Amino acid sequence: MPPIVWAYPRGEAIEAKGGRDSLYAVDYATRVANELGADMVKVNIPEYDKEKSQLYPESYKSLRLNTKEALEKVVKSAGRTIVLVFGGENNGGQGTLRKGQNLF
Repeated sequence: MPPIVWAYPRGEAIEAKGGRDSLYAVDYATRVANELGADMVKVNIPEYDKEKSQLYPESYKSLRLNTKEALEKVVKSAGRTIVLVFGGENNGGQGTLRKGQNLF
């Protein structure tokens, strides 16, 4: 059975470093799932927030990535682990397709 990790960072420590949807939190959670040997990892879509970016660790502060670039970084950090992203609210088939087209 393939191990799947739902990697949704939470808590005060994550909020103090930019929040659960920050590139830092999502990237780190993905890498940890890979290091734990997960076959798949499910994460939030990383979002850039200019105000919160000042809270990121130094190595992430200078990164100004759009959503597509941030997802590419997360996938790279996952290594051979398959990355699934949280879809958000149920907006039907057409809404999901539009959301995907906007990313890529």
